[in-house]
This record gives sequence, structure tokens and C-alpha cells, in this order.
Amino acid sequence: MGSIGSLCEVSNVDEGINVIKSRFTSKKVLVLLDDVDDCTHLSALVGDGSWFEAGSIVIITTRNKSILDEGGAGYMYQLKELSFDQSLILFSRHAFRKDSPSSDYKIISHHIASTTGGLPLSLEVIGSFLCGKREEVWKDTLKKLKKVPDKKVQEKLKIS
Repeated sequence: MGSIGSLCEVSNVDEGINVIKSRFTSKKVLVLLDDVDDCTHLSALVGDGSWFEAGSIVIITTRNKSILDEGGAGYMYQLKELSFDQSLILFSRHAFRKDSPSSDYKIISHHIASTTGGLPLSLEVIGSFLCGKREEVWKDTLKKLKKVPDKKVQEKLKIS
């Protein structure tokens, strides 16, 4: 497996595009773009796809299907959010280090699991944050989660 060589610093988008084109043109690559929220970022990072050798794979994750539509994605796979039961188990594994909440925290755990919208990252981060914390911290966190609009994972994670 080859390497991309030395690192270089770029000062603007156009310079970055030129670096990507010069290093990866006619090379078979696997590109993973996580949480893309702007179609212009997508086109800047992968161009029209002709930069890379045939057989290259570009994987894009986004919560906005229109970005994939505009970017000309060839194949889309839509992940489903976790069910409530799956959410509660994942949350409990991080908050209690077991598959179900402690009896003292059962009700508030149910509220938190349902408030996070079945988003695994939210459940993991919030569960880890609350692990070993006092009940007051749990209540305050739940109150903050309920105020957050259900738009982006990052917004859901701003609990402090």
C-alpha cells in the first residue's frame, strides 16, 4: 500500500483542490467524508469524480439527502435511527456500564433515551458524561436536551 507522502499546508480552498488533484489524480483511492453538511464542500473535496482512477470509492455520510442528490451520488444507503429499546440499551451501557438503567435512574433514563432521537453518538456521549454523576446533573442535562432543536447531532451534544 502506498502513502500520500509528506504533509503540506494549504491557505485556501483552491490551493487545497490543486493539492488533492495533483496527489490523487489517476490513483485508486478510498475517500470517507463524514457528516458533510454543504454541497460545495463535497464538490471541493472530490470534484466531479474524474480526479480518481476507476474503481475508487467515495463514502459520504450526511443527514441531508439533498447533498447526495446534488453531488450525484451513485448509490445511497439510508441508516435508520435506533429504536427506543436500542437507544436505552446503548445509553445504559455508557451511563451504567450495563444494558439497563439502575432502578433509581430508570425514569430519567427513559426520558433521556427518547429525547436524543435515536442518534448513537448522542446516546454514547451523554451516557458517558452522566456516568457516576449526581441526580441533579442528570435533571439539568435532560432539561437542556429538551431545549435543543432536533437539527444536528452537534447541537444535541451542546449540553454544558
